[in-house]
Amino acid sequence: MPVYSSDPAYVRRAVKRKETPAYMGTFSSARRFVLHTFATTESATIKKRVAQYLVATDCPECRGKRLQRASLAVTFAGRDIGELARLPLARLAEVMRPYAAADASIAPELTATAAHPERALVAQRIAEDLLARVEVLLRLGLGYLALDRSTPTLSPGELARLRLATQVRSNLFGVVYVLDEPSAGLHPADTRALLATLDQLKAAGNSLFVVEHELDVVRHADWIVDVGPAAGAQGGEILYSGPPAGLARVAASQTRRHLFGEDGFVPRAPRPPRGWLRLEGVTRHNLRGLDVAFPLAAFTTVTGVSGSGKSSLVSQALVELVAAHLGHEAPGDEDETIDPLERRGAAADGGAAGRIVAGAADPPPGACRPEADRAHAALEPRHLHRALRSRAQALRRHQGGARAALRRRPILLQRRQGPLQDLRGRGLRLHRDALPALGLRAVPDLPRLAL
Repeated sequence: MPVYSSDPAYVRRAVKRKETPAYMGTFSSARRFVLHTFATTESATIKKRVAQYLVATDCPECRGKRLQRASLAVTFAGRDIGELARLPLARLAEVMRPYAAADASIAPELTATAAHPERALVAQRIAEDLLARVEVLLRLGLGYLALDRSTPTLSPGELARLRLATQVRSNLFGVVYVLDEPSAGLHPADTRALLATLDQLKAAGNSLFVVEHELDVVRHADWIVDVGPAAGAQGGEILYSGPPAGLARVAASQTRRHLFGEDGFVPRAPRPPRGWLRLEGVTRHNLRGLDVAFPLAAFTTVTGVSGSGKSSLVSQALVELVAAHLGHEAPGDEDETIDPLERRGAAADGGAAGRIVAGAADPPPGACRPEADRAHAALEPRHLHRALRSRAQALRRHQGGARAALRRRPILLQRRQGPLQDLRGRGLRLHRDALPALGLRAVPDLPRLAL
C-alpha cells in the first residue's frame, strides 16, 4: 500500500492527484499478526498475551476429533477413532475384549473376515496389545479416564500412576528406578494399587529406590535407609540401613516413632465454623450437579480417592465461582510448558458450572469492580497512597516539573461513590488533576473519619 510522509490533508491531495508515494509499505492485518506471532514466537509471555485474542473451539468439520473425514470414515466396532478416544477406559476395555479373544458371537465383524483370516489375525493382535495396556491402567484405578482427556485436567495422583503404567508396559529388566514420593497426591485407598505396580516392576528384575514419607509404602519396603536425625544442619546422617524391623531399635529415628505406632494421634476440639459457603449445581470434569457447603473460619480438608473430583472442586470450581462472584478474573495456570490454547481449551471443555447461594458477602455498596475500572480496585489507604504518588509524579513530568501540588498537609479524600478515606498524616504531595483520574475529590473542612 502507498505511504505518504506528511499530514492527512496532503495525503488526501496526493492520492487524488495520483502522486508518487514516499514508499510502498505492506499492511499486516491484526488477524495475520496474531496468528503469525502465536505460531513463531519463542517467548511464553508473548504467546500468553497473544492467546487472549484467540478462542479454542471444536472444529465444525471434525467436531473436535482432530481428523479429516476420510480418516473418520474408518470404524472399529461401529465407532471411529474419535468416538473410541472419548470412551472411559473401563468401557473401552469391554469393547476390545471380544476382538482380543476372537469371539465372533460377540463381535459379528469377525464373521465377515472369515474369507480373509489375515485381517482377523491383525485385528486380534492389535486388540490384545491395546487391551493389555488398558488393563494396566484399570488395575491402577484409572478406568474412569478417557484417552482424549487433556493433561492439564489430570490430578497429580493420576499423572503419577500414568507414568508408572508406561514403565510396567515397557517390559524392561535390570533397570534402576528412582522414584521421588510416588504416593504424593494419592488417597490411602489408592496406595494399594501403587504398591502392586511397584511389586510388578520389582518382579520383572528391576531395582527400586524410593524417597517416601507414606508409612504404608515404607512398611512395604524390603530395605530401609533412614536419614536424620533432624532437618537442615542437624541432618545428613545415616541412622539405619537394613530390614524394616531393625529400625525399631534406633532411638534417634523420627521415622521409628511413627512407623511402629509410638507417637499416637492426640485429638483436639475442632473450631466451630462462623458461617458456610454454599455452592449448588457444581459441574466440572467428574463433578455433576454437586451441592456442597464449606465451613468458614475453620481448617477444612477435602478427602477422597484420587480422581474423585477433589482438585476439580476446590482448586478449580471453588476458585472460579468465588472469583466470578467478586468480579475478579480466575487465576490461571502459570506452567509455561502448557500451550495457552490447550489450557484455554481444557477450561472451555470442563469449565466450572454452578452458583454461590450463600456465604459469600456481596461487594459493599459503591465498591468498584475490576472490570468497570481497575484504578478503583485497591483503594485501601496503603495502596491509595502509592497510586496517588505515582500519578502525581507522572503529572509533574508531563507539565515540565511545574509545582502545582497541594500543600503538604493532611487531606481528606472521598470516592465519587463510596465511603470516605482518611489519609491524615501521610504527607501526600499531588496534583489536583490526579484526583479525578482516580475517581477521587478533595473534601475540605470535614471532620476526620477513623479508618
